[in-house]
Amino acid sequence: MKFTNTKVQMMQNVHLAPETDEDDLYSGYNDYNPIYDIEELENDAAFQQAVRTSHGRRPPITAKISSTAVTRPIATGYGSKTSLASSIGRPMTGAIQDGVTRPMTAVRAAGFTKAALRGSAFDPLSQSRGPASPLEAKKKDSPEEKIKQLEKEVNELVEESCIANSCGDLKLALEKAKDAGRKERVLVRQREQVTTPENINLDLTYSVLFNLASQYSVNEMYAEALNTYQVIVKNKMFSNAGILKMNMGNIYLKQRNYSKAIKFYRMALDQVPSVNKQMRIKIMQNIGVTFIQADREKMKKAFQKLITVPLEIDEDKYISPSDDPHTNLVTEAIKNDHLRQMERES
Repeated sequence: MKFTNTKVQMMQNVHLAPETDEDDLYSGYNDYNPIYDIEELENDAAFQQAVRTSHGRRPPITAKISSTAVTRPIATGYGSKTSLASSIGRPMTGAIQDGVTRPMTAVRAAGFTKAALRGSAFDPLSQSRGPASPLEAKKKDSPEEKIKQLEKEVNELVEESCIANSCGDLKLALEKAKDAGRKERVLVRQREQVTTPENINLDLTYSVLFNLASQYSVNEMYAEALNTYQVIVKNKMFSNAGILKMNMGNIYLKQRNYSKAIKFYRMALDQVPSVNKQMRIKIMQNIGVTFIQADREKMKKAFQKLITVPLEIDEDKYISPSDDPHTNLVTEAIKNDHLRQMERES
């Protein structure tokens, strides 16, 4: 009797599944949302409208959870339906709200625009637009372009002058140097009209003047060369121009103006820093050579004065004035000696 009561109590704790749920145990596994059927996307009017228009744009994300968030059921393994809402308070993709299916999002790729999607073919790289418009060409008549063109012409003339000099055509080198000087002066005037004088290209002006002075010098136009060197040396805007006084000293040395040559050599020596020992040694060597040449000229002048001195030779001294035999012997001895022969030759 006790065993029977225990069995009854155990059966009371057993709950059998209702007969209506036996057929729905695995029914949820075959269910799916028709929204995910991609084979029917071409016939889905709402999806096609979202692709062609801005209807499928994602709305701005907010942290507030909407009270009207739409949930959609998800089937479980036991056939129960669970509603899942979006974590940001908006309907999930494919959810149905107010009888309208929410369109798919993130369909607007890079390169898409509203104008391109309206009645046009798919062209994400915009290849149908044609080639890009050419860049606007710079105006050749602008003052800046004219200045650049003149600078280019002046540099070319200086290079051609140097090449002609190296080839031995000194006249052509001088003509090119003169042309470069004329065009450089025109360039300076134009630049002064456009910009301030501080923006003048001093390097170009220096190279033109130096080349012109060098070409004057090799063509033995020493006066013009010295004047051109003076223009460079006196211009305080040219740095280290004082060293060119050595070139001026060389010209004075060629003109045999030794005093001025030594003067300019010494001024050039004062411009050279002590660290540049090789240059200082060469300048001092030039000073020494100039002194030697100046002494040689003095020696020539001294010798010329020496040979102009009258000898005052007396021919009667070789005639014996008396009958003294000793005096006669001496006179006869010196008539034809070596000194008498040299005296006759002179």
